[in-house]
Amino acid sequence: MSVVLPILVDTAPPEQVALDALVAPFFETDRPLRGPAARVDWRLCGLLSLRLTEARIAGRAGEAVLLPGGGRLRAPRVVLIGLGPRPGFSEGTLRRIAREAMDRMVQLQAPAIGVALPPESVHGLAVRAGVRAWVSGAAAALAERPMAASLRLLVAADEEPSARAGVADAIAGHAGSVVLRSVREERLPEGRRAAEAPADTPAETPAGTSAAAVRAP
Repeated sequence: MSVVLPILVDTAPPEQVALDALVAPFFETDRPLRGPAARVDWRLCGLLSLRLTEARIAGRAGEAVLLPGGGRLRAPRVVLIGLGPRPGFSEGTLRRIAREAMDRMVQLQAPAIGVALPPESVHGLAVRAGVRAWVSGAAAALAERPMAASLRLLVAADEEPSARAGVADAIAGHAGSVVLRSVREERLPEGRRAAEAPADTPAETPAGTSAAAVRAP
């Protein structure tokens, strides 16, 4: 089965975008949190910081926690994804984490996906390389577990041109059953569910838990 993955680069703040699920990556070594994850945590009244304090999540590579948007975000579900330690972080590491994150989205049946990518100043990767890694990883996951989905990459305004170049790189270097399509229009995609559903009850996955353990409430 082949699927089309529309990809939109967006400079809107994470809390303003209507999605089925918002993915916010953060580093294990970031205390306090930095980048979009810190903004999401602020919108959630420190809920992520509380989980960190309780040692229920640490930010190890691929570790994930599922939280409700709680009405403070337009996405009813937020998935915080650990990037591991910043030292030694690479494009290959990010590609693997992106693949695992998309696999979780399939498990959650969340077709309209937003990723609040950390800026270059936070994760140390060039924006172009980071976007290329995320799109490639997402495509690899959908090739194994097809689902109609859209991917909205949320970036800082000054990083938008580099992000678009990264999407173009991923499309040019991709071959397989998943068709990557860069789009600019705001309507994404057909059959997308509204994101104004009530907040869900929190559910979490500890470190080492497989993607299959992450279920929609």
